[in-house]
Amino acid sequence: MGTRAPREPRDRNQDSQRQQQSGRRSAQPNDQRAEARAQSKRSPPPAHDLPMDTGARRQALGQNFLRRERLAQQLVAQAGIDARDLVVEIGPGRGRLTRVLAQHAHQVFAIERDPVMVALLRERLADLHNAAVVEADILTMPLPATRYRVFANIPFNLTAAIVRRLLDDAHPPADAWLVMQREAAWRYLGQPQMTLVAALIQPSWEVRVEHAFARRDFEPMPAVESVLLRFSQRDQPLIPDTRADWYRQIVRQGFTAWQPTVAAAVRDLFPSRLLHDAARAGLDLSRRPSQTPLETWLALAELDW
Repeated sequence: MGTRAPREPRDRNQDSQRQQQSGRRSAQPNDQRAEARAQSKRSPPPAHDLPMDTGARRQALGQNFLRRERLAQQLVAQAGIDARDLVVEIGPGRGRLTRVLAQHAHQVFAIERDPVMVALLRERLADLHNAAVVEADILTMPLPATRYRVFANIPFNLTAAIVRRLLDDAHPPADAWLVMQREAAWRYLGQPQMTLVAALIQPSWEVRVEHAFARRDFEPMPAVESVLLRFSQRDQPLIPDTRADWYRQIVRQGFTAWQPTVAAAVRDLFPSRLLHDAARAGLDLSRRPSQTPLETWLALAELDW
């Protein structure tokens, strides 16, 4: 049997060099991918490289876009927007409505919180001297202190937050024309039954549907019905300022006490004799709060004792 030749001792320096080279080769693709990811976060693509179809970015918010400029022109003309008006648009999308508004208004501020959309819109609307795309969140930004109007095709998922922001602000708009889902509009109209939010806003705001859309008016086509709802500040509120807080307390109590009648819901706010006398005088407090018209809520706030 032959003898096996002894192994030569390993050169540890050579092994170390080979491992370092191998490590550098395997790490290089990972380093390049990490750098690419970091670069993509640091600098968004230029506006001219952005896709023209922005629907995917907006559908998550429940926003659909008007298809026809002729319809946009009709609605803006119906709102009576003219060269005296400062107009705030919320969620301008592709800028089609912004362009129409700019043809009629003195100045248009298109409010958009998505920086990618802002870059796209600023390039698309660069030729408009009286339209500015503002990167901001309408829910937190300061609203104009001067007279302004709102005309917007708002994201449906933000309807309640946007309406509350506009109507409750210290500087509310003169009026607001908002595209929204039909069922959301019913809540503000108090139809087919009165709602807490309708009873709270209607003493100060007149609310009405100005246009009912067909689903084919939008792209992508929505799965719900949509309307253009107008909120207009009343020249004279239906309740005096001195009783406004009292009125709101009555309404909130009425709708949140979960009682079968208005009389039962608000009995802790009034002397029992007063409610009895009011009912005898013709004030119907026997209905559910949702079946009680605005006039009854207003009359409750006017009761004296």
